[in-house]
Amino acid sequence: MNQIIRAIAPTTSHPRWKPAGLLITLLITLPCLACGSADEPETPASAGSEGEERAPRFELRRAALENLRLQTVEVGPQVLTGKRTYPGVVRYKESARAHLVSQVEGVVRNIDVRVGQRVGSTTQVCTLDSRELGQARARFLEALSLADFKEKMFSAEADLWAKKITSRDSYMRAEQDQTEARLSLVTAEQALRSLGLEDGELDRLRGRSSSDASGRVEATGPMGFEDRSLSQIQYTSPMDGEVIDVLVSRGEAVSPGQGILQVADLSTVWIDTRVPAHDLAVLEIGNPVHVRWAAAGASQESQLMYIAPEVDASSQTALVRIELPNPGGTWRPGLFVSVDAEVQRELVDLAVPTEALVADPDVPGTFLVFVQLKQGEYEATPITVLRTDGGFAAIEGNLHAGDRVVIGDTLFLKAVWLGEGGMEE
Repeated sequence: MNQIIRAIAPTTSHPRWKPAGLLITLLITLPCLACGSADEPETPASAGSEGEERAPRFELRRAALENLRLQTVEVGPQVLTGKRTYPGVVRYKESARAHLVSQVEGVVRNIDVRVGQRVGSTTQVCTLDSRELGQARARFLEALSLADFKEKMFSAEADLWAKKITSRDSYMRAEQDQTEARLSLVTAEQALRSLGLEDGELDRLRGRSSSDASGRVEATGPMGFEDRSLSQIQYTSPMDGEVIDVLVSRGEAVSPGQGILQVADLSTVWIDTRVPAHDLAVLEIGNPVHVRWAAAGASQESQLMYIAPEVDASSQTALVRIELPNPGGTWRPGLFVSVDAEVQRELVDLAVPTEALVADPDVPGTFLVFVQLKQGEYEATPITVLRTDGGFAAIEGNLHAGDRVVIGDTLFLKAVWLGEGGMEE
């Protein structure tokens, strides 16, 4: 304003003109200033206030509709299934894993299998030489021979006693000798069973003649017997499966209870996970689960088979287990996996597909949907998302069952609604 006054003020410096010149200047300047402020543009703030207001309804031209892939679905009730994701680890199934241990003291003579080899329950896996076993077999053969001899002696003495040829004392002694021989045989048999021999091996020993056994009981070698077959034991696999570990080497000395190898059946495995205590209320045995191994892109469906009855006090979690068929061997014990567990199902009154949800540009963190009023006419309707199950969202807002919402190309509709698409009427 001072610049304007200086520009139009009288240039004379005569004292008589100063008051009059100032008055004239003010009379001319004030109307101009009033006109100038009326023509000034609005501040950016006032322009922004008007820009924030937009009509929720808008239309699309017919040509735009033909080029878009707009589909609509009906709003209505839907059964939602919640989902929880937990970390898990692949474990051996307890009943599908076995350890073969030596039941005798001896030396490993042969290892007949290797790690990774498939074996059956009758597959011979190793051979041991055992002095202890050789002595036990020899005692059994000796007891078997003696029992057979005493049986024959008693039978002969009984015939003589029946014919009154022998005395009663001789008959009683023969009967006692027979009983003692039988007890000795039973004791020798139990000793062999405790060393791991089964009925088939005992039957083969019974088939040996007493004369064959007596000629081979002499100690001549490091294992104590000339007939080394008496001191050898062949172990077979404890189950059908795969050899997962061999714990001894050829020539190694082993003691009773020492592990020889491990066999596992990997056709079925367990998935163990720890579930927070607050989730136990929504999990039940039989709930569907989805097991994922992201690194290999593997996934498989199963069910919850076990929920532990106790909660760990320190971590406030409980063990939850899934049994998973594994015919191809994809799920290897020790792998870390993800377990998606479905929880309680719930029927909600209003639900829409999650692809119908559009982020509200005016309220961050909220959503809206585009409701089709008629062909080519839509309305942006804010809604509240209550929860989702991955495919559908339970909602509430100014919607009713039967309303149709848009799915597909919703981002284009959003651009048109915001005035950025250039295709609205």
